[in-house]
Amino acid sequence: VTYRLFRWTEPGLSASAENEIMNGTWTDVRITNAGLAPSTTYYCQVRANGRGGTSASTAEVSATTSAPPTPEPPSFLMPTGVTASSVELAWAASPTPGATTTLFASTTPGFVPSAATQIATGLSGGAYTVTGLAASTTYYFVAQATGPTGTSVASGEASATTY
Repeated sequence: VTYRLFRWTEPGLSASAENEIMNGTWTDVRITNAGLAPSTTYYCQVRANGRGGTSASTAEVSATTSAPPTPEPPSFLMPTGVTASSVELAWAASPTPGATTTLFASTTPGFVPSAATQIATGLSGGAYTVTGLAASTTYYFVAQATGPTGTSVASGEASATTY
């Protein structure tokens, strides 16, 4: 007995030569499909071929591929120098290949990073000096990594008070 496996991305289609992806004798019921698009639902059917002819297709089954993971966030964000109008920050960059760092600052602890609090983006190094700050003010900082698969969660918050 040989088997034919069919795959497509729209529910309710029928097995046909255009969507046949495997044909042969299988000794294992586990099949790995490589090169599939992320976050996509695939539908499959199987037919058996034997001396008596070809069976009807199995019931349609589906599986959805996972979304690619987002980058890991930068870590160990900390102030390494403070003046009356600047704070120097250092951090360990995201280990995710191709990820860059975006920094955010606020005078409110526990703030949510947003476009309004973004102070630098596309940073590939692990240090940055924030300038133009008000004296005698406490600032709170977080960092996020941005890469080919999205944006990470925020790093742990760091704070510094200017002189």
